[in-house]
Amino acid sequence: MRRAPIPAAPSPAHARWALGLALAGSLLAVSPLQAAMYSIPKLAALSAGALLAWAVLSWRGAPGRGTPLDRPLLACAAVLLASFAVSSDQFLSFVGRYQMYSLGVLPLGLCAAFFYAAVRSGQPEEPRPLLRLCAAVSIVMGVHAMLQAVGVEPIAFMPTKFPEGRAVGTLGNPVYLGACLAGLFPLVLGLVLDKEGDDRWLGAAGTAGVLAGMFACGSRGAFLGAAAGAVVYLWLAGRLRAPSGRRVWAGVIVVVLIAGFAASMRLRRFSASDSARLAMWDSALKASRAALWLGTGPDTFEGLLRRSRSDDFIRALGATAGQANAHNDLLQALTTTGVLGLAAYLWLAWALAVLAWRSRGDPRRASAAGALAGLFLQAKVNPMPLPGMVLACFCAAMLCPAPAEAKKPRSAALDGAVLLFCAAAFVLILRLTAADFSHKKAVVFTGARRMDIALPSFERAERLNPGELQYRMIYASALQQLAAKEADPARRRAWIERAVQVGRDATAWRPMEVDAHQILGTSLILLQRAGGPDHLAEAEAELDRALELDPKFAPLLENRLVLAHARGDTRREKTLAAEILRLQALRVR
Repeated sequence: MRRAPIPAAPSPAHARWALGLALAGSLLAVSPLQAAMYSIPKLAALSAGALLAWAVLSWRGAPGRGTPLDRPLLACAAVLLASFAVSSDQFLSFVGRYQMYSLGVLPLGLCAAFFYAAVRSGQPEEPRPLLRLCAAVSIVMGVHAMLQAVGVEPIAFMPTKFPEGRAVGTLGNPVYLGACLAGLFPLVLGLVLDKEGDDRWLGAAGTAGVLAGMFACGSRGAFLGAAAGAVVYLWLAGRLRAPSGRRVWAGVIVVVLIAGFAASMRLRRFSASDSARLAMWDSALKASRAALWLGTGPDTFEGLLRRSRSDDFIRALGATAGQANAHNDLLQALTTTGVLGLAAYLWLAWALAVLAWRSRGDPRRASAAGALAGLFLQAKVNPMPLPGMVLACFCAAMLCPAPAEAKKPRSAALDGAVLLFCAAAFVLILRLTAADFSHKKAVVFTGARRMDIALPSFERAERLNPGELQYRMIYASALQQLAAKEADPARRRAWIERAVQVGRDATAWRPMEVDAHQILGTSLILLQRAGGPDHLAEAEAELDRALELDPKFAPLLENRLVLAHARGDTRREKTLAAEILRLQALRVR
């Protein structure tokens, strides 16, 4: 009787399939079942891909492999963890900003795991399969963006109205879409001009997809980054010294990109966000001196800005506007991880620049260098989304040369530690996904006035992810609205008491968040109005604490004004009224 052959164990090259899942998933994954419909699915795809890749590498015992980026990456990790330890908001610094999830310890750790898995799986020696995947993804992204530009959303139950009518693709934001397309452009352009490959038609279709997507999203930073990335690639690959035909073709691409940038500038003109960006940078630079060495913690920029917004910023965007990101990677590093973080980041950028320079004459590695150049340039004016981080890690792995000597022996302990981190991250992200699903369910049923389903869903979302303030803000608002419509005084007080408890939980988990203290303060005011115990002194303390964290937030000032009037504090009432009028006058000008 013949025995069935024993299936061969997967080889390290099989890890690239998992890396493809992480790369394509981070760019394309969306889910209308989630409240964070664009970001949570991408984070889940990255964690699943990194976990599978490291499981394969650990199973096969793939040998270790050092890279020229090891030391700067180690320095970045050390500073990141030190900054996290002293963070003003450790929950936020670990998980990352809701709806973005790119700059917390967790997503950055997964990006590092992706990078080292790509290096150990042989990606630098054979990048073509994932380059083909990038081209295919570019086609999908371009077609999707163009459909959105003409008012068609092919994915069911997804939003169909976008800011300024600009396409958002599968990224949820035209700027994020543009950033990723800028990084993809040199990669697909490299396939078109590759003399040795047979993927020119695929590369040409991918190039068309990227250009279509950039025109649909109208991101000026994307055009600028893509043009710079294309020039860097053509220069390093020696295409600018190529025969006249290729030189003309390359010139056409650059001219198209520059023309697209000019058209975008003409259509959008100079918006308020441009002047606000300058004011934001000035405010953030001044505020960064308070935590000079390690910053305020990874991804805590919004809290820093809220404490230090200038009149110029308010004049541009108003007294209710904020920014979750510095729109400049160097300033983001300085303010959130301090001088040490900025130094480590610049060291990493320098190491990548050295690798890019050494890629001269190697068209495939040159295309990765161009992609990194485009991403790096556009990051000077726009945030870097999680898919852009993953794409940068992919390109960085392509730049790492194959070892000239024997590979390092495998470290089982290190493999186990990385695998354990990836597994723990995957489980945690599943929990975040379940919490976000429950929150979306609660929001939908609140809109349908089915509070019997909505309220348990709110509570489940809070249990699964107790640190997410967005959930508590919407839950407290729903409870306050229920109380406002309730005729029975006892039930009205019960609803408000639940809102008060939501506020107490919010301040316990996120004590440095303005909105946490405002939830509690406003709920305590409503409780006193509903005939409950007099907690106005506590409400006053909570709103004053919120004002310390954001002294120019108009709704907060108005709530504090109401409380000052209720307590008969005429002096404070006049001061608050004068500040509100001053801020309104700034916006009118």
